[in-house]
Amino acid sequence: MEAREITITDIEEMTEQDIRAAYAPDFEAVPVKGYTVYLVDVAGRFGYSMIVFGDGRQIRWANDYELHHDYYMKEHTRADLRALYIKKAEAQLYTEEELAQPLKDYHDFERRRRYISELLPLKRDFMSMFGLARNAEEKAAREAERAAHPVNCVSAYGYFAEADKEFAQHIDDLMVDLVTHLENTRNDYEYNFKAFYYELGNHEYHINTYQGDWDTLSAFGQIPWRGQGAEAREQYYKDLSFTETQVKAFEAARKQFLKDAMKNDWY
Repeated sequence: MEAREITITDIEEMTEQDIRAAYAPDFEAVPVKGYTVYLVDVAGRFGYSMIVFGDGRQIRWANDYELHHDYYMKEHTRADLRALYIKKAEAQLYTEEELAQPLKDYHDFERRRRYISELLPLKRDFMSMFGLARNAEEKAAREAERAAHPVNCVSAYGYFAEADKEFAQHIDDLMVDLVTHLENTRNDYEYNFKAFYYELGNHEYHINTYQGDWDTLSAFGQIPWRGQGAEAREQYYKDLSFTETQVKAFEAARKQFLKDAMKNDWY
């Protein structure tokens, strides 16, 4: 009888003991910032994979699989992929000491935000507020799970068990600290220029002629629709309480981005 193809659910349900038992002795356990990164050749289409654990729980949103690197592997070796995995783990995981440091750049902010909101919560018994109940049975199961997770954690978009109340509060505290770090960049021209330039590209500003200003600036806070163009941007700046430095940085980034788009034929 042919063996069943392994699924993502199978992988995400694995414990550390499962991995060590199923793949011994052909796994590698690499310590990264208090986490354990398992490098193992998973059966089937997933291939050589990175599976991350913290405090004995799988941090599934930090995992990565050779399946996602088909193009990369056309010109690289498994050793290259191993190095890529470790570099990625070091970039997306943080120590408490690192989180206390000033922001390096906009990408550092985004990685910290994701770490605090999406990865760190998985170190405990966590229930996401995002869930689909398709029938009465699933609705009842979700209500029972919610009852077992009474602690609301706004920063993690979910709930924890009573035993993890302090951990949930710590996540909220880390998010407050991150917002403070972000506030400290408001008059950092270089930080803001690079952040705006990145989001202009992310929202294809050069071809987004209808709502490019709103789309791009929405990445920095909730703003109402006010149209497109110089006058609308002035209103958006006020909505976002931009400093003079931020306004100058956005206008400069916008000008440079459009210049680069023309020069490099991004249209």
